Amino acid sequence: AIMSGGDVGPLGRDAVHELNKLFSWANSSRKGLILFIDEADAFLRTGRGAEKGSMSEEARNVLSAFLHHTGTESDKFAVIIATNIRESLDRAVLDRIDESFEFPLPQFEERKRMLRLFMDEHIHRPTQRGKVIKVDPGLDEGFMEDVARRTEGFSGRQLAKLVVAYQAAVFGSGTTMLTTGLAETVLQYKLHNREEEAFKAAGQNKLADYA
Repeated sequence: AIMSGGDVGPLGRDAVHELNKLFSWANSSRKGLILFIDEADAFLRTGRGAEKGSMSEEARNVLSAFLHHTGTESDKFAVIIATNIRESLDRAVLDRIDESFEFPLPQFEERKRMLRLFMDEHIHRPTQRGKVIKVDPGLDEGFMEDVARRTEGFSGRQLAKLVVAYQAAVFGSGTTMLTTGLAETVLQYKLHNREEEAFKAAGQNKLADYA
């Protein structure tokens, strides 16, 4: 079973009831169940105890319900959680984790492979509506290596969004050709926005230090 931590908040007061139903279903599974929770920090984050002001009562209740259901080992289900912010997880949640694995950001060779994969998926193949994008010969292996080199620090999702932006730029320009100039413009835009986001994040961290 797969769920997202972001699905819990909108449930409000019903979140505890729904979580109890989920674990009741897991415990009744005859063959056993693997529950994967993506973005687990959305509801399993720290904020209890002395930090009560930073977490609503509903959020504390659903966290407590999760801790109750995972307090002892079970042969009925296994829980796998994923997060980009491990340090934000509640300490009791971390204490329940038997094994942890880090998936680092893709390095140069990995970014090259990902870019080829995403280019094949979003640029070289016709769209679901049958639209075909022509590719400038200048967008060769050397060009893509340069893109991979300049996107250091990008995640796989960010690389995918970059290539999807190439596609959107072509269709938005009213042409059917992805030129080197258009690809460079999109890349510059993505790099600039990423720098701005990093600058804002650094500013927020400094404010938090002074608070």
